[in-house]
Amino acid sequence: MPQRATHPKYQFTPVRRHGDVVRDSGVSTANEMVVLCGHSGTHLDALGHASVRGRLHGGKKAAEVESHDGLSILDAGSVAPIVARFVLFDIALETGGPPLPAAHAITAEYLATVGRQTGVEPTRGDVALVRTGWGALWADPSRYQGEQGGIAGIDVSAAQWLAARGVVAIGVDNMTVEVEPPDASGLPVHAYCLVDQGIHLVENLFLEELSRREAREGLLVLAPLRLTGATGAPVRPVAIG
Repeated sequence: MPQRATHPKYQFTPVRRHGDVVRDSGVSTANEMVVLCGHSGTHLDALGHASVRGRLHGGKKAAEVESHDGLSILDAGSVAPIVARFVLFDIALETGGPPLPAAHAITAEYLATVGRQTGVEPTRGDVALVRTGWGALWADPSRYQGEQGGIAGIDVSAAQWLAARGVVAIGVDNMTVEVEPPDASGLPVHAYCLVDQGIHLVENLFLEELSRREAREGLLVLAPLRLTGATGAPVRPVAIG
């Protein structure tokens, strides 16, 4: 499961195994304990995930809504399921097929050009998906996490271009959504989307199958776990294209 090295590690512990307790009928059940960060694997960032100078989306002070119980507003538990049209910008395919180079920035011009070439145009209420090809690197954690020169992703101009067209979420097949150079010191796309615009981000998508099918648009269902107080939640996207 892809996740940031700085995030709490995913933990899976079997608690009861088959045969530990057997009923008179011969039936036995097993269960387990799962511990994970809200930003493990494929997940959605709640709007309360980022703040700028101590303020969240809508101008609310983070200190006023954050406690040991998590966030009282803008949390993952308050995110309704997203059922929307998706549009796929297959940047990796249009630029030659392999994963984009580390720290490669996808700009607004990139998106507009690929959109014209493939007939993709996001409209209000859509979810924009951007394929960098990095989903194929899940088995190479060092490279996928950007330890070998950064992470390919969208820049602020691309986020602004999508926001101007009214998208409600942006999903990318990388760990950060945004481009991350080796010397990155900020998260400008997170700040712009989550704090300024109220646009959700979806990280660690696997878009290889949509690319193989050349599915440029279709129906997308995103139903994050309703984790009250959490800043993010795992999601299992379902795309019908």
